Amino acid sequence: MKTYIHYFLQLFVWVWQLPQVVVGCLWCIVARPRYLYSHHHVLLFTCRFGGGVSFGPMAFYDERHRAGLLSRDPRVMPYLNHEYGHSMDSRLWGPLYLLVIGIPSGVHLWVREWFKARFPSLENYYDFYPERRANRKGGVQVLKTPAGQYALRMKRASKL
Repeated sequence: MKTYIHYFLQLFVWVWQLPQVVVGCLWCIVARPRYLYSHHHVLLFTCRFGGGVSFGPMAFYDERHRAGLLSRDPRVMPYLNHEYGHSMDSRLWGPLYLLVIGIPSGVHLWVREWFKARFPSLENYYDFYPERRANRKGGVQVLKTPAGQYALRMKRASKL
């Protein structure tokens, strides 16, 4: 009986996040990712693109980080947990996630890349509210390196 309840709840969570699941499936068709593993009901994939993105219960990372993800390298784990934080937001917001978190996050990334030279306040990508939320839920913090770049570091033990 517990197994049926578990599967019903998982189905409900996927239906609750249906817009993100559809976008994630389309991303799978276009990017042709390689499956890594599942943890805390988030499916982890790698593919060839420069970064990380989360669509509901699916998180995608650059192929360069595959070995670090599999070995749980401490340098890679904060970025893994950042995307995990987005997945947790997706569970919370459900069908509103793309409007409230996903689209603003993507637009912020593009705007930041185009205008960061003109607007120094856009320098720290992680200052924007969707990224701050993902960091908080994933248990990571932002540090400014001596080189002036921003990097993530774990606040506590990794969730993944």
